[in-house]
Amino acid sequence: MTTSVPGPPASVLAAILRQDPNHPYDPATQARRATFSATNWPFLPSLTNDVIWMPQYALLDANLQATGYLSTQGLPGVVAASRYVGATTSGAPASGTFAVGDFAIDQSGKVWICVTAGTPGSWTAGSGATNVINGVTIAGTPTNGQVIMATSGTAAKWATHPVDWLNVVTEYGADPAGVADSTTAIQNALSAIPASGGVVYLPAGTYLVSAPLTVPAAVTLAGSSGNVLSLTDYGSIIKPSASWAQGGAAVAAVILLASGTAEQKIRQLMIDGTSLAVAADGISSQGASSVLLENVAIDNVTGNSVNQAVSSAAWRAFQVTAHRAGLSGFVLNGSDQSWLECIAQGCGQASGDANTAPGWSVATCSNSQFTGCRAENQTGIGSGFTYTASNSASTGVQFAGCSTNYNGGHGIEITSSGSTGSGPVVLSGCRFGGDGWNPYPSGTGSGSYAGIFITNAASVIQITGCMIVPNPANAGNAPQFGMSVTSDNTTRHSRITVSDSLLWGAAAALNNDGTCPVLLFGSGCVFATGTGASPSYAVPGTELIAAGVAAPVPVSTQDLLGAVSGALAVSLPRPAVTSNTISTSPGQGYFRQLVMPAGVTVTSLALRVGSTAKSGGTHGWYAFCDKNFVVKAASTDQTDASTTWGTINTDQALAVTTDGTTKYMTTYTGVYNMAWAIAESGGTMPTLCGGAAVATGIAGQLPLLFGTCAGTANTTPPAVGSTIATLAGIAGDNFYAYVT
Repeated sequence: MTTSVPGPPASVLAAILRQDPNHPYDPATQARRATFSATNWPFLPSLTNDVIWMPQYALLDANLQATGYLSTQGLPGVVAASRYVGATTSGAPASGTFAVGDFAIDQSGKVWICVTAGTPGSWTAGSGATNVINGVTIAGTPTNGQVIMATSGTAAKWATHPVDWLNVVTEYGADPAGVADSTTAIQNALSAIPASGGVVYLPAGTYLVSAPLTVPAAVTLAGSSGNVLSLTDYGSIIKPSASWAQGGAAVAAVILLASGTAEQKIRQLMIDGTSLAVAADGISSQGASSVLLENVAIDNVTGNSVNQAVSSAAWRAFQVTAHRAGLSGFVLNGSDQSWLECIAQGCGQASGDANTAPGWSVATCSNSQFTGCRAENQTGIGSGFTYTASNSASTGVQFAGCSTNYNGGHGIEITSSGSTGSGPVVLSGCRFGGDGWNPYPSGTGSGSYAGIFITNAASVIQITGCMIVPNPANAGNAPQFGMSVTSDNTTRHSRITVSDSLLWGAAAALNNDGTCPVLLFGSGCVFATGTGASPSYAVPGTELIAAGVAAPVPVSTQDLLGAVSGALAVSLPRPAVTSNTISTSPGQGYFRQLVMPAGVTVTSLALRVGSTAKSGGTHGWYAFCDKNFVVKAASTDQTDASTTWGTINTDQALAVTTDGTTKYMTTYTGVYNMAWAIAESGGTMPTLCGGAAVATGIAGQLPLLFGTCAGTANTTPPAVGSTIATLAGIAGDNFYAYVT
């Protein structure tokens, strides 16, 4: 039988098979003898009548070389009809008539098989076959977006990519070399995380950004390292470019946490703001809650490193470093927060010596804790910490094991934004060292800065186990005061207790203007004053002692039995007051000894007018003196003395100050003295109340209990700091006086 295939040999693969009766098909060799002739192959006359042996149904190329088989029956075991019908550009044939078993190959290398005869019939991809790459067999057929996932060392399958963990480099094209802008790549990855949450991972490298990145709710932005200790350029770094701009974002910040969102986590990252040319925060919250920051470093941003611009609740932070921010390291505003081992260092760079921004600016933050946090080297007069409480008496804040070092302003400043009282504040185990450079780093430590500065606090403040120490690098001149209490809230006074603490200041351990009526020092407190290694020490409850000298036995405080309300010390118990007719001489100075504890504020002194009122007065005054009769505080001159002491059987109190406004606080426990003088001209001197006279032999025994002083021509009050002289004990009636 002769088969004729039209066309030249270059256009088709053909074979002219002719059965030779003398040479039947040989099953052993699977070959027949074919005879070519000019009749059936006119293009190859040289082969006419040549006889060759070839495999049955062989495919011959143009040079009559066998290249395969034309088989309609197949070899034994594969007898279904099949034929190769050609190639397509892409996909299965879209036209033509085909039989079942026909197959085609598209130009991508994919095999298509006809499963239903027709025009063009139904075709399917060769899904039953497997692919082998480098010895790994890949099973299955992929769908859009799938990736190869290994199932063993020699097998893999097509699988859906996990959308809750995205690599910004391999999947979104971010540039870890810091050359190309990665803003779009990173933001696209953040936005691709589903609402159920997930992780956007930044492999180690530097990622240049030119606009804010917004982290959606429940998304974790994570890198390989945050460089919180060394601030060196390794790990995962987000770096705003010199052309960085806020654009359409709500605020200017490298990373934004939007209002109403929650559960964002930022881990193992560094923000490098050294190229920023505009003001921008590092991380800014517009009210996001339940946020976690962990091992994050924010370096050289031009605004605040972390800024809770809108009240934000339930934040947790661990080992976050804010370094050399233009403003504050941390601006916190909200409640229920925990900050552990975080540090603000060298912030306030935008204003230099004029900076007032603190390292930590904490507003309200009720029910919050700060543990092991630090603030150091805040420039200008920026304090280490500032805490501003609100009108809430039920919640509070605790600073435990926190520390400051070499800040321009106070170590910690505690104040209130309200007038009806604030929540309690607890400082425990904190160290405040060398603050008050005024300014840092060029100052000399002058100014009224303190390790602990409390003003208008309206709070219950407990200080325990803390220490305030000077700055040896600045000749010990900073801070000026260990603790300072000023301008207390007049609507709701503070209640301040201090125990087991060291208060050391260059000028004084304690500065108190007397506006806080309750300032108590418990056991274990030590006051230190001076610079260098040999300050003067005072232990509340003891006399002032020099360094290295053993403390004396504490002196008991005066019996306050029956004392008037608010009295801090009385000259004798009220039941012992037996006379209201003790006479005095015009212009004569008198004094009466009192015993007082350390650390109490002297607001006023009082005598009680007896049975005779004053008339015709010209002058009168009270003064509060230490045991050596050095005047510490004095009243103003009472030029209307007849009015001042003009009512019989009445207490007459006068306010005493150090400078017209500042109250004096006692610095030791022991003997103090009240001195006074009343002058009249052409009138009557008042009588005073008192007790029984002392014996003549006792009146002159030192220290003198009461007597005369300052001569007989006293008019204006003595100057604070002067010493009252001309002392003499008298064996007369015992004056009744008290201190409030």
